[in-house]
Amino acid sequence: MLNTVAISRKELVNKQILFSQAAGYYPPPCDYSLYTAAINEDETISAAVSFIVDTALSKIGEYYHADEAIQEYIKSELTFLQGSINEAFKYLFLGVFYGFAVLEIVTDENGHLIKLVPVAQETLAFRLSEEPGPEFGSIEQVIQYPLSILEARLPAKKCIIFINTGGGFSPYGVGRLASILDLSKQKKDLLKTLVKTFERYGAPIAVLKIQNPREEVKLENGSFVPKIDAIQKQLQNMENLAGWVCGDEDTAEFIFPPDVGRSFSEQVKLLNKLIMRGLMTPSLLLDSGDVGSYSLGNTQLELYLKYIDSLIAAAADCVIDQLIRPMILSVFGGNITDFGAFAIKPTNADLEAAARLYIPLITAGIIDMNSADKKLLREKFGLEV
Repeated sequence: MLNTVAISRKELVNKQILFSQAAGYYPPPCDYSLYTAAINEDETISAAVSFIVDTALSKIGEYYHADEAIQEYIKSELTFLQGSINEAFKYLFLGVFYGFAVLEIVTDENGHLIKLVPVAQETLAFRLSEEPGPEFGSIEQVIQYPLSILEARLPAKKCIIFINTGGGFSPYGVGRLASILDLSKQKKDLLKTLVKTFERYGAPIAVLKIQNPREEVKLENGSFVPKIDAIQKQLQNMENLAGWVCGDEDTAEFIFPPDVGRSFSEQVKLLNKLIMRGLMTPSLLLDSGDVGSYSLGNTQLELYLKYIDSLIAAAADCVIDQLIRPMILSVFGGNITDFGAFAIKPTNADLEAAARLYIPLITAGIIDMNSADKKLLREKFGLEV
C-alpha cells in the first residue's frame, strides 16, 4: 500500500522557497501552452470560455465610491487608460481557466495610468518572498521568459496578479482547464478514429451474383480474363462509377454497415457535456433540444449566474486591492479605508424580484421617494439620477 503523508501549508511553502532560492524562481506546474492550444482548437472549450467571459463582461458595471472626489479621480484615470478596463477584466477572467493571470501596470512619470499589459501565462514564472513575516511565501517577482536571454523581472507591486486558488496552495492557482484537458484529448482522438472508420467502413459492401463466373470476357485492351475478375476490378473502383451493366440472370445487392456514426456521436456528446460541466457552464447550452426541461434549464442558468457573480467579485477585488487602493492612498493619503467597488449589473430577473420587494415598501411609506431613498432606487434599477 502506498503511504501518503499530508504536509501543512507552511511546510509546502518552505519547500517552494527552497526551490525558488536554488533556481531563482518557482517553476510552473505544467506547460500552459497546452491550455492555450485547447482554448484555440477545441470548439467546445472555446465556446464555453467565450460564453463565461462575455457573460461576466456584460454584468460588470462602473467603479463607484462614496466620496465623489475619489470616484471622479479613479474614473478619470480609467477613462484615459489605453484600451479599457473591460479589456483588463477580460484577461483576468481568463485566469480562472489557467489558474492565474497577470497584468503589468504601466504608468507615466507622474504616476498616471497609461495601460495594463497582459502577460501570457506560458511565458511566466514567479519568485516567492523569502523575508520572514506576513509576506513570507507570497509572490515577490513576476519573471517573464525565465533563464533565457529574453528574461525580464517585474516587481509584484507593479502588476495585477489574479490567482484562482481553488483550495490549493500553489502560487499558480488551480485552473479549470486542468481537469478537462484529458477529455479534450479523448475527443480529438475519437474524431480521428471516426474519420478512419468512415474511410474503411463508411461505404456499403456491393455483392454481385453472376452466372458463369469463369467464362472468359474480352477487355478493352483485347485481353481475355475470367468474368469474375473483370467485374471485381470494376467493383473495387465503384466510387468512381455511376453503375455497371449485368445480365438478366445476374443479381446485385448492397450490405450496409452498422450505424457507426451514431455511437461516435453519443460519445462526443458525452465528452462535450463533461467539458461544459468542468468549466461551470450550463451543459444544456450544447444540447440539440431533445433533452432536458424548462425548469432544469432555469436552475442551471441560476447557478451559472451566481458563479459569474462570484467570478466578477473575485476579479474586481483583485483590481481594487492591487490597482485602485495604491492609487487612492498615493493621492488622498493613508487614512482612507474605503476603496470603493465595481458594480455588478443585475439581471432582468433580479430587477423583477427587487421591484416586487420595493413596491409594497413604497406604498406603505417605509421607503420615502422624496428623500435619498429615491436616488438609491434609481441607481439600483440603472436609471438616471
